[in-house]
Amino acid sequence: MSAEALPATSEPWTPPTLFQLELAISRALTDEYGDRVPPICESAPFLWFPNVGDPGDSAKDACMRCPAQRECLMYAAIAGEDRGIWGGVAHPGRGSMDRRLDLLALHGLIP
Repeated sequence: MSAEALPATSEPWTPPTLFQLELAISRALTDEYGDRVPPICESAPFLWFPNVGDPGDSAKDACMRCPAQRECLMYAAIAGEDRGIWGGVAHPGRGSMDRRLDLLALHGLIP
């Protein structure tokens, strides 16, 4: 879900479901003709699960160019993914639920 898609409301923010996030990722990876644009992580998934000591910079850089970067980051934060690089952020950067919510707010994904 892009920040533009979030409606302004006085209601408390509730996180989207994983199904809603999967749909948002699918929409972000669809071009103007309705064709699916494969994300680079599908072609080299091992880069998103680097070895110990490898910061995964090449994967993080690729994430920043992906049309689904924000949705992917939100998915990882909501789902509690504890391995790999999602949306350009490695697991230690996502951390606890409070840290994940702070991260989503920092990226403008939640109010």
